[in-house]
Amino acid sequence: MDKMPVAEYEHIFIGNDANGFLITNASGEVVWCNKTIETTTGYTLEEMKGKKPGALFQGPDTDGSTISYMGRQIKAGKSFECEILNYTKDNKPYWIHLAGQPIRNNKGELVNFIAQQTFINTPLQGAIPRKTRKDAELYDYFNFLFQNIDVGVIITNKQYQVAYANQRVMNLFGFKSSPEIIHGLHYADVLQRVGNLLKNEKETRERIKHVVEQAEEKSRKL
Repeated sequence: MDKMPVAEYEHIFIGNDANGFLITNASGEVVWCNKTIETTTGYTLEEMKGKKPGALFQGPDTDGSTISYMGRQIKAGKSFECEILNYTKDNKPYWIHLAGQPIRNNKGELVNFIAQQTFINTPLQGAIPRKTRKDAELYDYFNFLFQNIDVGVIITNKQYQVAYANQRVMNLFGFKSSPEIIHGLHYADVLQRVGNLLKNEKETRERIKHVVEQAEEKSRKL
């Protein structure tokens, strides 16, 4: 067989709504995905067909080294596993754990890749719930306060998952997206990603210096 008969395999993924499944051809172009992928990303299958997932889902804060790693594995026809920041059709970020597996025909030739996406957080997660008007007013008050101070603020829930972060945290470490990209992540995962950045001491010092200069300039204007 020259390619995987996708229709014969779709039933395997039906009913597994917690995870996203996507199948590409040997060239890395989408040929099929389950409804979970469509619902989460905002793309229909017809919109995705013939396009490469990276062109659809990767954005400004998607880690370049992770992209390179996946590219090497796919080019070599090997499996891969990683965490990656993806973006929806309307540019909302979300984290996934991604596992890709090559599919070969009876001649050993690569014909497809199957990718399973486990959602760490989704575009709809992370915001502090607003159950009452009083809660909403309290949230707005603290959000205004934290967004207008010159220190980074991260608040977690009892499970140590990030429930809130202000923009200063993102600016300090050079992230281009809004704080929502870390909502729902475990605090240890956030520290690990910050630790990876801190390995580049020169770049980190420059970013911190820039933030301090911004704060001093703001103070002079008060």
